[in-house]
Amino acid sequence: MALARAAPARIGHDALLDMWRLAVQGKAAVRNTAVAAALSLLACDPPPAASAPGTASYAAVMAAAGEDAGWANLQRLATWWLGEYVNGAAGEWTGHAPATTSTPGEDGGETGAAGGVAHAATTNGVDDDGVQHTTHHAAAPEAVKTRAELLVKEASRSPMLLTVLQALQRALSTGSWHVRVAAVESIGKIAIRSPEPFRIYCYALLSSTSRAHGIMSRDVLGVVPAAQPMLEALDVVYAGTEHAERMAQQYGVEAIHWPDEALDELRALHEKVVVKVEGVVGKLPVAGGYPLGPISRALLTTDVEEERKQREEVCVWGVGLVCLGGGVGVLGSVSGVVWVGGGV
Repeated sequence: MALARAAPARIGHDALLDMWRLAVQGKAAVRNTAVAAALSLLACDPPPAASAPGTASYAAVMAAAGEDAGWANLQRLATWWLGEYVNGAAGEWTGHAPATTSTPGEDGGETGAAGGVAHAATTNGVDDDGVQHTTHHAAAPEAVKTRAELLVKEASRSPMLLTVLQALQRALSTGSWHVRVAAVESIGKIAIRSPEPFRIYCYALLSSTSRAHGIMSRDVLGVVPAAQPMLEALDVVYAGTEHAERMAQQYGVEAIHWPDEALDELRALHEKVVVKVEGVVGKLPVAGGYPLGPISRALLTTDVEEERKQREEVCVWGVGLVCLGGGVGVLGSVSGVVWVGGGV
């Protein structure tokens, strides 16, 4: 950090990224240190080397401009890295979290997921990929504030992820334009990969960049073109999650009880959502490759044929016990010990 502040333009980005990548693969203490370093870069003011006094020479002004650009690039890099790697560092992935049935705008549009942040009008439609989606408009800022406090309380199970999101929120209002755009992209990535309540927190942050009191406002932050595709992708994810959960309510949460055509429908929905999402945020990591949540992941990763085969073998084994003795046996138990009676 001291070197970055002394001469930010001289920091090699590739070397820094390699160091951070190795860190997130290490132990918890090493991961925490890497995330803390990135957060520190994002929070610090420009170093003295990035400015020159009014009486400075032309060469000194140009050198300071170079250092200022180097510092801005470091902040943008840290912002991007946090969005790309914080889920892995924090161990928070949507496909591995407890299932949730809450989505933005539920409960009459008042609470949403995990205390919710989005509400008001919804519009339904079908995107170009044929995926049904619902657009959830953000709540007014004064209404969001109270629910956001509830959200922060519920999100405290992962202080690292919550801290990063709060830092990205600050970057949206205080960072340079390049940092603001990188913050929007990072928030979108985290939203896609994270379970609730982090996802709805991200949705609210993205919505706040382009809406005020439910009415489109001026793009004062200059990030609406970056935020809007993220919001559209999240609408598709939420609609897909709702559909998958309705199917789970009908067929259960064990894939063996699902008809083959229903599993095929779920798999097709998953693939369409992944294509839509990856078109916006890029390739999903293996661990975060199930944006429809843990129910979808469990159903789609179960080897149904193998499970059916195992259950058939158990049934055959049980029937064989009953039929021992060359006739129709009697299957009973005494003090928990199973015994088979002779044939008739």
